[in-house]
Amino acid sequence: MQHNEHLVGHEQLLVGGKALVARANGRFYTPEFLAERLAQVLLAELPSLTGRDIRLVDPFCGDGRLIEAFLRISKSSASFRGARLYISLWDNDPKAVELATERVR
Repeated sequence: MQHNEHLVGHEQLLVGGKALVARANGRFYTPEFLAERLAQVLLAELPSLTGRDIRLVDPFCGDGRLIEAFLRISKSSASFRGARLYISLWDNDPKAVELATERVR
């Protein structure tokens, strides 16, 4: 659900040099290098999940680069051997969810 009606009358308002409306509707995806680093840090901190059911939810998946980095790095992690992953991807933009879904297959 989008709440753009709250922005009516504020179309010219700038935030950080960019129009508020553009920021509210824009796509700000995690840079690839940061997605990879976040995945590395997270995997380093997790306990062994070998053979377990794991549910991953990305509520702001964008194009899926964060979850894709996590999946790529977790493949080489002994902590995930035999784990069954169940992934849920959410976003305001249905096309982004489609792209993210294709990216993580």
